[in-house]
Amino acid sequence: MQIVFILALVVIIVLVYIIKIGPNIKVGLPILILGIALVGSGIYLNNQILVLGGFLVAVLSLVFFPRRRRW
Repeated sequence: MQIVFILALVVIIVLVYIIKIGPNIKVGLPILILGIALVGSGIYLNNQILVLGGFLVAVLSLVFFPRRRRW
């Protein structure tokens, strides 16, 4: 049950990135990959702290994708 919830959160984060892909992907994508790797290793090692840390890193990496403003 917990694994399904975590994987669903990761899928949601990846979908947000697919929608927001732009020229600044070089900054945000490695941070996203790091977050997903932390979540995966946390699930594999059954360590909730790694899962939580990876999720927070992935969510905070959204900051590096600038918002496009249309005037």
